[in-house]
Amino acid sequence: MARCQQFAHLDQTCCIIGIAEVAQAVLESDAEQEDVDSFLEEAIIRRELSFNLCFYRDDYDSLTALPDWAKRTLDAHRDDRRKRDPHDEVWNLAHRQLLETGTMHGYLRMLWGKKLIEWSSTPEKALAAMIGFHDRYAIDGRDPNTYAGVLWCFGKHDRPWAPERPIFGTIRYMSSAQTAKKSRSVWRRLIECKKAPVGSTPRPMKFMNFFMLLTCADSRIPPTLTASQSART
Repeated sequence: MARCQQFAHLDQTCCIIGIAEVAQAVLESDAEQEDVDSFLEEAIIRRELSFNLCFYRDDYDSLTALPDWAKRTLDAHRDDRRKRDPHDEVWNLAHRQLLETGTMHGYLRMLWGKKLIEWSSTPEKALAAMIGFHDRYAIDGRDPNTYAGVLWCFGKHDRPWAPERPIFGTIRYMSSAQTAKKSRSVWRRLIECKKAPVGSTPRPMKFMNFFMLLTCADSRIPPTLTASQSART
């Protein structure tokens, strides 16, 4: 659905066929039932939730749109110690895909956002970084599904999860190791990157340095580039 959404955002699908026709085609396909159910859940339920979010709320791009439990748990862990990992291969894979193709694997995008929360000095800076990157690089940037997907990383359209963790509190946590194991395509891509000749793929630090400028988690680093500035350049 993530790949389909990018075409729908540009009216390259919806101008020809509607989402109902896409759903009908999926139902009539020979795909496994688990895959059909997953696609329809995103194409109908999640899509409707995102459009309702942006239609009924003026703060669809703000943390004020979060449920009360999510705002409380983020505030309770606002001062927790953050630690960056510039060599996180799964995050760098997701970010590389965004910069090079304008898209991100759906499961990778969830992990990508969760890591920005974990590494940013405040939830607000994490949100600004996510929206800034999508506005500048994503084909489906400035789309209801993108705003809802970004806020989902902070607990929108979700529920509290146990156990309570540093930084996240009761917001759903995702690890890079779990993401790589659950997604075979992600793991294959990681293996391909490891086998590629030196210099054939961008260095992970290239993207992490840009991210560090956006979030500026260390107060000793001058905020030379903010998320809003990057989105305008």
